[in-house]
Amino acid sequence: MIRALLNIFFTIGLFVNVLRANAQERPFLSGESLHYKAIYCWGLIWLEAGEVTFSVAPKVVGCKPMYVLRSSGQSLPSYDWIYKVRDRFESIVDSATLKPYSFVKESLEGGLKVYNHYSFNYKTNNLLVQSQTSFRRKRTDTLDIKLGVLDVLTAVYYARCLDYSQLFVGQKIFLNLAIDNEIVAIYGRYLGKERLVLRDGRIFNTIKFSVLMVDGTIFKGGEDLLVWISDDRNKVPIMVEAKILVGKVRAILQKAEGLKYNFTSQVLSN
Repeated sequence: MIRALLNIFFTIGLFVNVLRANAQERPFLSGESLHYKAIYCWGLIWLEAGEVTFSVAPKVVGCKPMYVLRSSGQSLPSYDWIYKVRDRFESIVDSATLKPYSFVKESLEGGLKVYNHYSFNYKTNNLLVQSQTSFRRKRTDTLDIKLGVLDVLTAVYYARCLDYSQLFVGQKIFLNLAIDNEIVAIYGRYLGKERLVLRDGRIFNTIKFSVLMVDGTIFKGGEDLLVWISDDRNKVPIMVEAKILVGKVRAILQKAEGLKYNFTSQVLSN
């Protein structure tokens, strides 16, 4: 279950159109850092099982300004003996367009180690994928990206650049996403605005989406992933919830640092 808790957060950006981000409307800056708790829910049982962080840093590659997007997830020490998780994701993207140029995933989940390295070549419209797991030797694949493809981490930040004012309730938004050694077509559905009340009493004005999940050993198929994003200029993911085969998992925002704008979506109690 811890694996599901940590990995669902990396699907937050699956509902964004490729290359619709506008640099002038960018809702984040270098130096931003977001911190989340990963929680397993089954009936009245709530277990805090892990932590997830996201950050943005500047980088210059060949005189070209870039962003380094980083995310890490880990199980709490008290759960390591059950299912140890240590995940690291890193993307290097063009700071003007948010087009990804490279992506690295290093993952330890239980007894499974996974390594992925992506190199995006926009002259040939190819994605070079190098991958290896603890059960499979290193392999290299070349994928076609003419229709536009994002890695999972870059997709998180693209999602925040979407112009929600142009969407109508029920509208679908499609994306091609590189996952491991293949390109998967995913869509999200805009569900409108909602006042979100968290278990700890915090209240946020949010924008809500559902996201199509792919059938697997943990997740159910269908639009069973829900995302709530702050209804302000920062567009920070507040909570992600996914149904799994037994119960559901949530990633809930705990702390946001270095935001570009005032965090006005939180409703202050009287």
